[in-house]
Amino acid sequence: MIVNRPPAPAFPDPTQAGDVVGRNLDSVLGVVGHVGMWDGGNVVEVLDPSAGPNAIHYNSLANFKSRTTYWGAATPKIPNYTVYNCFDTSCTSTLPAPQGPVQSVSTRIALVQYARQQYLIGADYTVSPSYLRAYPADGIRNRTRGRYRCDTFILSVYTSTIPYGNNYQTNRPVDATWQSRLLNIWTAFPANLFLTLNSWS
Repeated sequence: MIVNRPPAPAFPDPTQAGDVVGRNLDSVLGVVGHVGMWDGGNVVEVLDPSAGPNAIHYNSLANFKSRTTYWGAATPKIPNYTVYNCFDTSCTSTLPAPQGPVQSVSTRIALVQYARQQYLIGADYTVSPSYLRAYPADGIRNRTRGRYRCDTFILSVYTSTIPYGNNYQTNRPVDATWQSRLLNIWTAFPANLFLTLNSWS
């Protein structure tokens, strides 16, 4: 098993909403890592079933740092554009574009709002490298719980800003490099995701 892991603490604390924080996994496989996203006030992260019926949790940065060896934050360069989307748990419709209630927010705030939506709908934990998004009710189907592990949750949040199974609008075309990077990212282990995001400066 090849796992790239940053020496700890290799990076500073998060400074912007959407930054990704990392630490050792709290197990004998600590080097594979654990990641969460800083929302500007807390860390939103996916934890195993022992933490409760909803796999998505909000904890303080101090709590995140206290559990195991802390790596710091990955601060990728995220293109800044306006995202128009429904971040509620119930949307009037998602086709052909998001409807009711639609918000107009910057990219990093869209990450925060989408993560919150996933939390409110709820998700189950999985060890699989594939994931299922949580979907709001939309007048046709009921809300649907997601299924994540820590790194695939971050990937889902980040890809919510590009046209990849998402019905939203932006005020300009999505940056091609940003979209390509997200669609081709390797999520074998949380540590790999962390280092990849940190290389996007």
